Amino acid sequence: MDIAVTLVIQGLVFFISAWVVMKFLWPNIINAIETRQKKIADGLAAANRSQKDLDEAQAKAKEILREARDKAAQLVEQAGKRSNEIVDEARGTASVEAQRLIAHAHEEVALETTRAREGLRQEVGRLAVAGASQLLRSTHARTRSCSTGSAPRSRVAERATIARPYAKAAFEYAQAAGAFAAWSSGLAAAAAVVADSRVATCTKDPRWTPADLAGLVGDVAGAALDQGMRNFVGVLAENRRLLLLPEILVQYEALRAGVENTIDVHVVSAVQLDAAQAAKLAAALTQRFRRQVRMQNSVDPTLLGGAVVRAGDMVIDGSLKSRLDRLATELTS
Repeated sequence: MDIAVTLVIQGLVFFISAWVVMKFLWPNIINAIETRQKKIADGLAAANRSQKDLDEAQAKAKEILREARDKAAQLVEQAGKRSNEIVDEARGTASVEAQRLIAHAHEEVALETTRAREGLRQEVGRLAVAGASQLLRSTHARTRSCSTGSAPRSRVAERATIARPYAKAAFEYAQAAGAFAAWSSGLAAAAAVVADSRVATCTKDPRWTPADLAGLVGDVAGAALDQGMRNFVGVLAENRRLLLLPEILVQYEALRAGVENTIDVHVVSAVQLDAAQAAKLAAALTQRFRRQVRMQNSVDPTLLGGAVVRAGDMVIDGSLKSRLDRLATELTS
């Protein structure tokens, strides 16, 4: 009797438990399983789509690569054909081109002298002003002149002797005309032209006549030469003395300074002198030399301080660099 009751009770409990599970828990479990299955299905579908896209992309890439290879092959083939055509064209026109070049070369040879003259006028003209200033400064210290810097002393003396009568003639003409300054500028400009190595080469070329050389110097110097100066250059060219113009300029300036009671002084300072300093130094030099001073100033930072004064063959070295050099010599002796 007890066992039967127990079994009945257990059966009821099991039935109730089963009913509760089926009523309340099982639907949630079923929903969770279905949701999970749906997600898995969606994931598989997405993977299938991705695989399909990947396959399509690979197929498209292969197609593009194939097209690129075909295009490259076509370009190579076209380039080969074009190069062959160019070679054939070059071979076909080589004879005609060679004849044209030969004819052109003959024309160039025929016009060589004219082109050389024009080229020199253009290139030397650009440097004429700067060269004239340089030559004027070189007259302050003859040992620095570009025409005598490397020549033997006997050669320098010979050139100076030959240049003397020409310098005297130019001086007398300028004195009579009251044109000392104009002749200084004109001679400096002409000397700057002939100091150029290319013009010097032309003076030794027999294809250049004296008239050609005088015209070249006159054209390049331009307005710096009046008619009297051009005639003077013509005489020098006729006598093959154009290269003496730097020496003529030096001697002319010396004759002019003697008459005007002036002296050319070149002052090299460590820094640029201002107007007051330049005036004070010029007054001191005028008192020292007892002549009117024509002073030019240039800058050399290596002097450290002070200045170097050059007047003709005289050099007054008051630079700090010189003092330090002397001190170093005394300390090491």
